[in-house]
Amino acid sequence: LLYHGGLAPSFLVGGIAGNFKSSFELGEGRHFVVEGDEYDTAFFDKGPKFLHYLPRSLILNAVEYDHADMYPDLDAVLTAFRRLVNLVPRSGKIFAAGESSNARACVAHAFCRVEFFGLGEENTWRAVKLKTTGEGTEFELLHEGRKRGAFFLPMAGEFNVLNAVAATAMADACGLSTDAIREGLRAFGGVRRRMEVRGVEGDITVIDDFAHHPAAIAGTVSAARARYPKGRIWAIVEPRSNTLRRKIFQEELKSAFEDADEVLFAPVHRTEALPNAERLDVAAVVEELRSRGKEAHLLSGVREIVSHAAGRLKGGDTALIMSNGGFEGIHSLLLQALRERPSPNTPAGFASSKPASRERS
Repeated sequence: LLYHGGLAPSFLVGGIAGNFKSSFELGEGRHFVVEGDEYDTAFFDKGPKFLHYLPRSLILNAVEYDHADMYPDLDAVLTAFRRLVNLVPRSGKIFAAGESSNARACVAHAFCRVEFFGLGEENTWRAVKLKTTGEGTEFELLHEGRKRGAFFLPMAGEFNVLNAVAATAMADACGLSTDAIREGLRAFGGVRRRMEVRGVEGDITVIDDFAHHPAAIAGTVSAARARYPKGRIWAIVEPRSNTLRRKIFQEELKSAFEDADEVLFAPVHRTEALPNAERLDVAAVVEELRSRGKEAHLLSGVREIVSHAAGRLKGGDTALIMSNGGFEGIHSLLLQALRERPSPNTPAGFASSKPASRERS
């Protein structure tokens, strides 16, 4: 928003936005946008990254337990975030997720002004009348109960709208006009590995997403359902992160697939590095999903997942692949398998002539 509004910001963020060629840039403007997180800084510095920054203002999104290899429990995570909040000076401002009780707890004793963003009436900045279309999400924005106008975000998912509201609040504080913010949101090109369409083959959409936490998985699956309401949603998951590999979220994971039609799991990544007692029991998650009426499978690896999915995916379906790693190139392998499978209308012995697929490398 700052860049589109002509303020030439510098930035250092975790993902690569479609509007830029890099995750960092040195601009000529006075604003510097940094994405901070609570994970460790380096092998020689096990403190959170964001404690090395001195933010003037802060967007504090939902705070949840994660990074089990670094934090023993949620209280330890909350302590880290409270320390971050304490870095914001009295002259600064914090925009916090109003629907997150943990975020509210972290800002309860902030030194500066705090404004909340969300969907409920208790928020300073509030999105209402959300409507998902084939192109993205329409919503209206309220500030302190007063209408700021209608906005369009070329992304699906309630969590993306909340991100947009938070960014809007910060951009407003930086002096951007409502019209400039509206135009900037519409021009946003998304972020790589965040609901990124990797290709379409035979009217089957293959999506790559970085989700690896039950809350993120649930939000991403819900966004896929909203964006592609007519076909089936296939959730394909690799338990790879240091937290998801453990059974910490065993129960939460069972409820993360309400909007999926079929769920495919790869085995836990690097199983040999975890004792059985600590390891996520994927088979138990699959059995629970089946007891809830879901089609769910634990398969031996990428090859079996690709074979299973390519043989059953139909036109209009969406394959939502979620992992915080490369997942052995499963996206391209699945698109290739879909491209090469015989057409149901092709007689034996005859080659089919399919239109070229659309794949993003």
